[in-house]
Amino acid sequence: MFDGILVILDYIFPVYIIRREEVLVIEDRRPTRTMFFSIAGLLAIVAFGIWGWFSHRVVLDTFTFTLFGGAVAVALFFCIRGNFRETYIFDKSKDTYFFTRQSVFKKDVIQGSASQFRAVEVIDKVTYTDDDEVHTFHAALLQQPGLLLGTDETVILRESAPIYNRRQTEERIARVLSSFLDVTNVGQVED
Repeated sequence: MFDGILVILDYIFPVYIIRREEVLVIEDRRPTRTMFFSIAGLLAIVAFGIWGWFSHRVVLDTFTFTLFGGAVAVALFFCIRGNFRETYIFDKSKDTYFFTRQSVFKKDVIQGSASQFRAVEVIDKVTYTDDDEVHTFHAALLQQPGLLLGTDETVILRESAPIYNRRQTEERIARVLSSFLDVTNVGQVED
């Protein structure tokens, strides 16, 4: 049964990997956690408002409109700021890469030379909270040391943790990148 749920979640939040002869495209359609929970909160607020309207349980006054309006504004703010899609394109024939992070109003594009990468790894970030530890996994590319002064040697593909963050998905991305770019797969490392 648990495997069936994972299949459904893979369908709802897909990571497409398209490999052609000289081009690799990885499209990650998993929204960030803040964006997902903001959308869920927004839907809950709207459902509560509709239920209150039809059941006459909610009194329509200035306080109610301010409360609902504030909650909707906060939820929309986090929905708009979160990334809902990230695309990574590697082109061997042109020795280039393009990373695109897309939110509702903003699209960030990072580009460079694909031959600057020397290895791939999966970073396991551990966060401790009140007797519990939370693991988030991120596929990352390691650059040649000393290429650009002041830049980080590690390029994390998905900086903000997406909803449905699984080690298996990040390992699959790392394996494909390792074979396509012909670089070492370091495996899983702790941050």
